[in-house]
Amino acid sequence: RHTRFRNVTGVQTCALPIYHMFVFNYPEKERLSNIIKTKLHVVGNIFNNSLKIYSKKRLNSVTFISNGLGEGQDPNLLLEKKIFSRLLFLSKIFNFKLNFLDRSKIENKNYVYNFLKKSLPKGKWNYYIFHKDNKYKSKFLDKQKMFVFRRSTLGYELMAKGKKVISVEKNFPIIGHHKKIKKNGFFWINSWKINLFDKKFTLIFEMPEHKWRKRIKLYRNILMNYDKNNRKVKYIIKNILNAH
Repeated sequence: RHTRFRNVTGVQTCALPIYHMFVFNYPEKERLSNIIKTKLHVVGNIFNNSLKIYSKKRLNSVTFISNGLGEGQDPNLLLEKKIFSRLLFLSKIFNFKLNFLDRSKIENKNYVYNFLKKSLPKGKWNYYIFHKDNKYKSKFLDKQKMFVFRRSTLGYELMAKGKKVISVEKNFPIIGHHKKIKKNGFFWINSWKINLFDKKFTLIFEMPEHKWRKRIKLYRNILMNYDKNNRKVKYIIKNILNAH
């Protein structure tokens, strides 16, 4: 099928064929297969696939990935504050370093930092924000033992690479996901309940790495696939070029 484009006046201008398309997961492939006539390949995030695999060293840092607590996003404040406050409490029990990773598009980072400092219980934690995907961000992520978030594409990418994660999201993994997923699962809960969160956190934090990696293989297909070093992508492109 040809995808047709229109200019700003609404006049049809051209038709472009789509022969190959790369997608994140199999539910996305299933959804798009009913819309676009093309060859769909499940490969995950190409940029994420190109990054160095997670470190196997002994790690002891937990990072909360924020959806963005900037001005005008007050509906998110309460839940993220509850999650981060609980992580601060758990950091004293499990003796881990806690970080707050803000969204890269947040412009007023001082507002967020000052808000957190004023509203959260006292404790040690660090605030990070990366405006670009670069080696510094990659190095930081590589040093984390675990990530907690509401919903986060970055979080699902890290899960695909083997990092431990927990999601607290009513509409897990995102609103409109093509595959129906149960409310509470292996690494996610759909409502904020301290006892349930503590139980989930303890289970995953203390789980041996090899067991975690074995369990998440299924969820890579559903949420975010992982094509190490883009081997599948390179193979497909090579075949395309050779055919022409």
